[in-house]
Amino acid sequence: MDDKGNRERIPIWKSAGPSPRDSTIGDWLRRWARHGQNRLPAIAFLLIAVWTPFLFLSRVHPPTGTYAVFLAFLAVVETIWPPDRSLGKALWVVVFLYLLVCEIGNLYRDREENRNALSRVSSASEEAASFASGGSTYPVVFPGIVSQTDGARQVGFYLSKQGEYSLYSLSVNVGRPFRVSLQDKTIQTFGMSRQFPELDINASYPLLFQPIPREQVAYYAAFMSARNGSWEEIIELRKQGTRTTWRILLLSAERYGISPSKPLVDLADEGFPESERHRTISPLDALDLPFISESQQNAIGPKSPGGHE
Repeated sequence: MDDKGNRERIPIWKSAGPSPRDSTIGDWLRRWARHGQNRLPAIAFLLIAVWTPFLFLSRVHPPTGTYAVFLAFLAVVETIWPPDRSLGKALWVVVFLYLLVCEIGNLYRDREENRNALSRVSSASEEAASFASGGSTYPVVFPGIVSQTDGARQVGFYLSKQGEYSLYSLSVNVGRPFRVSLQDKTIQTFGMSRQFPELDINASYPLLFQPIPREQVAYYAAFMSARNGSWEEIIELRKQGTRTTWRILLLSAERYGISPSKPLVDLADEGFPESERHRTISPLDALDLPFISESQQNAIGPKSPGGHE
């Protein structure tokens, strides 16, 4: 009988041994199981060493919480598979501190970005509100001595605005104030009134022309209001020889609904006497204003709505 026929058959699963490839993978896994806990912190350290220059060069920052997630994940790995060498433990500490610092930096960066965004929104809102109301722009009336075509010299009053925004619904009343009662401090201003739906250019608008007063010192007043506030202006004309000089004091209201009392502008002509430059000229009813009778009122002309009671 043939030897091949008598040869005992061996099952394939018993005769097949491990392939060289299987042995290599298995050995690698066994070695990793024995030494991987010491290699992981080194790998994590190398990754952050590569990530750091990329972070600074690209200016790309992950969303808030990303570093915290990686920190939590690596903390779980370190807890389950702690290294048995001091170097591995030290590298884990460095990695954890690095992730913690990066997360804190992300929080500060996000806070700053949110603050800047809110600041931009607030600035845009304030700009829109200022554009619609007038913002910090205010009106002011300047006096000036002018000569008419017939040679007569008069004092003129010109309106202008100070500021970058337009003034809306501007009401202006300017004239000369008089006392109309000897019993109290009732004051009535005689002059003119004018309405401006919008005052949007830095130009002077002539408002009123009157003869130069005969008195050595004369006072005029302007009452103005717009969407963004109300103002009261006291104008002092003072003769210096043959020249008439002026000083203006503009008062603004600190809040809506109260009389203007906060000094905003205090200007004087170049020839205005220095000894009188800082003399108090407000409130208006505390000044030495001339008295005018009812018959004189009718002769002067129309009354301006501005006045004090």
